[in-house]
Amino acid sequence: MSARDQAAHLKVYSAPEIVAQWAAMDSLTACEQLLFDTYLRPGMAILDLGVGGGRTTPYLSAIASRYVGVDYSER
Repeated sequence: MSARDQAAHLKVYSAPEIVAQWAAMDSLTACEQLLFDTYLRPGMAILDLGVGGGRTTPYLSAIASRYVGVDYSER
């Protein structure tokens, strides 16, 4: 991703209305649940790239033997 694209992406996902929308979600989406159930097994090490606000972190860290979440946004 170019620096210009990254700046545009951060601007969108830092907007208060977008942050509020994601913060209001307190469960996995149906798609996330399907993907996690299909591909993840308890005790796996999980690297979560693009963790965002960490909404999926509680679920993933609970099933992982080791969980690392990273995101390029400082927040």
